Amino acid sequence: MNYYVQDPAAHAQQSLAQMRTIKEKHLYAKAGAPDFRESVDAEIAALELGDAGLLQLDYQANCKVD
Repeated sequence: MNYYVQDPAAHAQQSLAQMRTIKEKHLYAKAGAPDFRESVDAEIAALELGDAGLLQLDYQANCKVD
């Protein structure tokens, strides 16, 4: 997420490819709650359509350090 928000235009494709790999991770596949998986799926689907709004909201809520 951090890489994407640094420069969305330049980092979109690489960030999307990296985000898709989360589905292979234990947290997504086995340990994450259903709403976590739904949230990740929604972010990826939106990014595939060129909409980074969900990712940016997630980043601001969970990753951004002021």
